[in-house]
Amino acid sequence: MADIVLYFTSGNSDKEYRLQLLHSHNQWSVAFQYGRRGSANAGGFKVRDTSEAKARQVYEKYIREKVREGYTLEESGNPGSTTIERPLPPPMGRPSQTLSSQTCTTSIKATR
Repeated sequence: MADIVLYFTSGNSDKEYRLQLLHSHNQWSVAFQYGRRGSANAGGFKVRDTSEAKARQVYEKYIREKVREGYTLEESGNPGSTTIERPLPPPMGRPSQTLSSQTCTTSIKATR
């Protein structure tokens, strides 16, 4: 399972976007929440009850999409300060390749 929070700040806009890769009963889902920072967030699912490979594909797609839109890992939310260097780790097949929020954040580089 993995969890990532991305931020966007521009003018009066101060938003956050959270993606979660979830696993339950041999099924995978990608949940999301979004909204103004500090407010109640709206959310839902990008995909539910699917394979791990499909869920990871969707999870990575939306991370890339939000970074292209200017979201960043840095809480400053300054657009353009995050770039994706390499894809997230491959699907879990061995215990040494489990995905955590730490490996997600290392797959995305904050630049200044």
